[in-house]
Amino acid sequence: LRVDLPLTQQLDLKLFVVQGINNTFDNNAMKSFGVSAAYMPAQDVSFYLNYMGGPEQPDVLKQTTVDPITLATSDVTIEDPDANGRWRHLVDAVADVRRDRTHMVVNADLGTERLDAAGATNTWYGANLTVGYALTDVFALAARAGYTADAKGTFIASNWGSPLLCGAPAK
Repeated sequence: LRVDLPLTQQLDLKLFVVQGINNTFDNNAMKSFGVSAAYMPAQDVSFYLNYMGGPEQPDVLKQTTVDPITLATSDVTIEDPDANGRWRHLVDAVADVRRDRTHMVVNADLGTERLDAAGATNTWYGANLTVGYALTDVFALAARAGYTADAKGTFIASNWGSPLLCGAPAK
């Protein structure tokens, strides 16, 4: 569900209710919520501030057990009643500037999530800068540099923080 609220010619607000932040099919009973604000002070300048938040952990888990004698496996379904109380929060900021044939985008993200009932959390963040130049009306060159960090590897799926150049870890 999305509600678009154009407040002025330069300011737009959107409200969201979604299945999950990164999921096509929801893995729990709760929805995630978001808000997006866009500010366009000039035709070639735009700023965006976005927030998404909601529980992203499954509220039903499958646990496999192994019989030590026969080595037969069986699956047991376990409910996690606290899953819908552990929210993931993601804030995203974007600045988009165009001038003549040059285009620059600066993007930064910050996320956090409570991982378990004991209160363990993870925080991840990243930023990138993309600069492009249109050589013709149909051909442009662009370069991108960025940095990501996720100490526990729960969101970015790695435990490293390093500069990125064209989407690959810099060595």
